Amino acid sequence: MKKVLLLMLSTILLVGCNNKKVEKVEKVESDPVTVSITFKNSTDSEIQVKATYGVDAKDVITKIAAGESKVVESNSHDNAGTDFIIIPGLIAPQSIAQPSPQNGQYRTTYQYFNNAMNCVYWNASGAPMDGTIYSDDNNWKYTTEWASDPAKQVGNPLVNSVEIKAVPCVTSTVSGVRVCK
Repeated sequence: MKKVLLLMLSTILLVGCNNKKVEKVEKVESDPVTVSITFKNSTDSEIQVKATYGVDAKDVITKIAAGESKVVESNSHDNAGTDFIIIPGLIAPQSIAQPSPQNGQYRTTYQYFNNAMNCVYWNASGAPMDGTIYSDDNNWKYTTEWASDPAKQVGNPLVNSVEIKAVPCVTSTVSGVRVCK
């Protein structure tokens, strides 16, 4: 009796292990793009734009050589959205021997709500740029030129372009406000 049970158990295990039926897996489609920004790098150094959430992936980095343009996209449908950040920061123009500050900051934030992507923060803390010159020895700044005003941007997808320039300047104080011209 033991031999019969052992034989039956062995047969079941052997048949079970040889069952190599493969099921076809259906390809999962990606969510549609919710924000698409073309960055034009009009500086004299490479920039890297990090999308905290790109297309189906976190922390996507796009390198853009000086004088080139590239599209940076996200398909986030989360309220947290995505940030487009230039890392490690904008570089001063190469024509400045001793730049002050050493580098700059840039961030644009998009959030998905009311079934659309919204630009909620477009470089308000960017520095050095007009409105964020913090030192009298500041000798360069960057500027941004948007195709469409980011403050008014809502869409599905939200599409825009921005040109980024880094330029030498001289800082002075006018009516208590530092300006770099």
